[in-house]
Amino acid sequence: MEKKQLFAQSLIQKIEAKEINSVGELNKAKIRLAGKIGLNQLPPNPTILSFAKNPSLRTKQLLGIKPVRTISGVAPLAIMAKPIDCAHGTCIFCPGGEKSFFGSIPKSYTGHEPASMRAQSNQFDPYLQSFNRLYQFAATNHNLQKIELIVMGGTFPSFPKTYRHSFVAGAFKALNDFSDLFFAPSGFDFKKFNAFFDPKKFEYKKQPISFQKKLLHQKGKPVLKKEQKKNETGSVRMVTFCVETKPDYCKQKHINDLLDLGVTRVELGVQALDDNLLSFSNRGHSVQDSVMATQHLKDSALKVTYHMMPGLPHSTSEKDIGMFRELFENSDFCPDALKIYPCMVLPGTPLYKQYQKGLFSPLTTKQAARIIAKAKRFFPPWVRIQRIMRDIPTQFAIKGVQHNNLRQFVKQKALELGIECQCIRCREAGHLQQKKSFQLKPNNATIQTIKYEASKGMEIFISAEDLKENALFGFCRLRIPFKPFRKEITSSSALVRELHVFGEPLLLGQKKKDSIQHKGLGKQLLQKAEEIAKNEFSKRKIVVIAGIGAREYYRKQDYILKGPFMEKTL
Repeated sequence: MEKKQLFAQSLIQKIEAKEINSVGELNKAKIRLAGKIGLNQLPPNPTILSFAKNPSLRTKQLLGIKPVRTISGVAPLAIMAKPIDCAHGTCIFCPGGEKSFFGSIPKSYTGHEPASMRAQSNQFDPYLQSFNRLYQFAATNHNLQKIELIVMGGTFPSFPKTYRHSFVAGAFKALNDFSDLFFAPSGFDFKKFNAFFDPKKFEYKKQPISFQKKLLHQKGKPVLKKEQKKNETGSVRMVTFCVETKPDYCKQKHINDLLDLGVTRVELGVQALDDNLLSFSNRGHSVQDSVMATQHLKDSALKVTYHMMPGLPHSTSEKDIGMFRELFENSDFCPDALKIYPCMVLPGTPLYKQYQKGLFSPLTTKQAARIIAKAKRFFPPWVRIQRIMRDIPTQFAIKGVQHNNLRQFVKQKALELGIECQCIRCREAGHLQQKKSFQLKPNNATIQTIKYEASKGMEIFISAEDLKENALFGFCRLRIPFKPFRKEITSSSALVRELHVFGEPLLLGQKKKDSIQHKGLGKQLLQKAEEIAKNEFSKRKIVVIAGIGAREYYRKQDYILKGPFMEKTL
C-alpha cells in the first residue's frame, strides 16, 4: 500500500472511531501521522476522501465537505445556456445578456456566480459543464448517482429548438459517459477516477471532448433520445430536471417540448401579482399569463416553482406582504416552491438609471428580512422555500440587500416576531438530522394528507412525518387535474407530480441502518396516492411525471412508459 493511501485510510479510521472530533484535532493528527509514515506532503481533503468507500456524515463534515448540497436526497447540477437577449426586451432590474455591462453573460446573471463562472470556463458547453460538476462532486465524495439537472440563464423555451435539444443531449451524455468511465459493478472506481483527474491540482489530466463539436445525429437517430434511453439504467441518473422560463413562454406548445426534453420541474419568473408593477418593470407578461401557465403545468403533472421579487418600483412593504399572502390564499397560484429574490440595483440596468435620478430606493437587508419573516405566516406545510436571496455576490450590486446570507436574517426576525416557518425545507429530516439533538427514525413516520384547491384542480399532499419532532421524511403530490391538454391524461386520470424522500443519498440499491432513504417510504407514499385516487376520486389510472433516471423505479411498481409519463391502471 502506498504511503498516501495508508495516510488517508488511517486518518479516516481515526475519524470514524471518534478519535478526531474537530478541525484542530484533525490538523494535528495529519502532522503526526505524516511524520510517522514518512509522508513529505499532506494531501488535500478531497484526495483523502477519495480513499473512503462509504464515509459517514461526520467524516465528510470534518474533511470540509458540505453535505447540505445533497442532503435533500439528490445532487443538484446547475448548468447555463449561452447568453441570448429576451425577445420582449430588457426587464428594468435584469443584468446580463449579450454585450451587457458585465460582458456577454446569460440573462439575470453577472458572470460572478459559481454556476456562471463554471459556464464561462467551459464555453457554455453543456457536456463540459456537466462533466466538470460531476467531477467536483466525486472529488469531494458526494453521492452523484441521483442528479437534479438545473438549466439556468434566461428563458430556455425561447431558444431555438435545435439548440435546446442538443444542449440537453449534451448534459445527458456527460452523465452517461461519467457513468461508463468511473462506475463498475462494485461501485465507484476511484483508481480510474484518479487516473483521469489530478485531485491535488483539482483539474483534468485528460481533457474531455466538447459535445458541441460532435454531430447532433448519428445515422438519423437523435442523440437526445438515445442518451435519455441509456440514462434510464445508468449509474449516474437524472432523476429530476428543472428549467427556468417566463409565464409568456410557458404555453401548451412550450410545455410539450419541455416534456420531450425530460423536464419534471419548471421555475416561473412570476416576480409580482400586480399588472402595474409588471408593466413598469417591462416583464413582458401579465398576471393572467402566470395563472394560465401554472394551470397548464400542473395539469401536465409538472412541479411549479415561482420566482418572486419583493421591493419592485412602486411597491411597498405592505403590498409585498399581501402578495405573499395572496400566493397561497388565491387558488389560481399556490406554487409548489418559492425562490424569493429582493429587488437589487445592478450596474448597466435601466433601474440603475432611475436610482441615479433618485426615483427608486431598494429594500435594505433589514427591510427585506422583515417582509419575508412576516410572509412566513402564510407559507403552508406543502410549499418549499428553496432560496431567499439571489446567488449574485452582493459586492456587484450598487444598492439593495448587502448580505448573501439573508435567510439567517429572516430566521432571526421571525424568531423575534414569534413566527415559526412550517415550509418543507424547514422540516426536512435531512437538514434536521444534522443537528445532534435529533435522532430521527423512519419507522416513526406517520402518513398524513392535506387537501387543497389549486389551479381549479384538487391537490393532495401526502407526507411521511415524525409528528413528535415535526420532521418530514418524504412526500407525494397527487393531483386531480382540471383541464389537461395532453392525450395521455384523460378524465379518468390522477397525477403524481412529485415523489420525494429526503436524507443523505445512498448508492442505487444500497441500504444503511441510520439512513432515511431506501426504507420503503417512497413505496408507501405512492401506494397511498393510488388508494386515494381510486377510492376517493374514482380514478382508474395514475399518471406520473418521472425523471428519465427514475423510470426504472416506477417500472418496479408496475408502471409502464406512455409518452413522457409513467402510468398504471388501478
